[in-house]
Amino acid sequence: AAGFKERIEDFLVNELVPMGMRMIATSRPEGVRLQLYQKRFVIMNLEKLSDEQQRCMILAQLNDDEHFTRLSGFSQLRKDHDQIYKNSFPEKCARAEIEDFTVRDRFLQDGCRAYDATMRQHVRGGVRVVAPIREGAPLQSGSLRVFDDLLRQDGFLQKLNENLNAAPTVKQIRSVAFRLAKLTTKRNRKEGIPTSPEALWKQILARTDEIYVVADDMMEVFSVVAKRLVHDSGLEEDALHIGPLKDPVRV
Repeated sequence: AAGFKERIEDFLVNELVPMGMRMIATSRPEGVRLQLYQKRFVIMNLEKLSDEQQRCMILAQLNDDEHFTRLSGFSQLRKDHDQIYKNSFPEKCARAEIEDFTVRDRFLQDGCRAYDATMRQHVRGGVRVVAPIREGAPLQSGSLRVFDDLLRQDGFLQKLNENLNAAPTVKQIRSVAFRLAKLTTKRNRKEGIPTSPEALWKQILARTDEIYVVADDMMEVFSVVAKRLVHDSGLEEDALHIGPLKDPVRV
């Protein structure tokens, strides 16, 4: 249609308007030939829609689409955080100092980009690097035992073996089940060897048990340190929210 733009404009102004027809023409500012419209048209510049107006317009077209609602909410959240940041640090030089602040990556060796092997996760006591537990060995991590019990509750893991789209009734493991099903699909497609969610889950538990043993032990220490930092920063205690551990599929 771009190639017919001027022909359409000429037809509108020179044919339809002289016939007495009332017309409304809209265009981007850069697409308007003002000299054509100055005599017979009232020319107006429309204000930019606010974020709320844009959201309402799109929702009306998408019929309250859940994905757009979530995306829009996330976008607004980022804008709000940007504004809070600018309000807290109104001086450009202060923001530049914060944004340029860097610390040494201790996972890398000094003077090069190679990883430092000594920084790998060690077992409780630090005598060696974590490793998968042997097949059939009982889980030592209390957190993993909870994950495992919930995933097997009401035979859900077996249901997931039969249908990767199965949804658990236990809310706490919905994200774990989703990730496990997605990883199973990805592994089957990539390796070409059929793997069930249950078999993959056993591998994940074996490979992460020693990691979670350390995490279980450090949770209380982390909580004490975090609360002390909040206190020393002059913030209220309820400003701190300590989330749960990452699920083993993510790890």
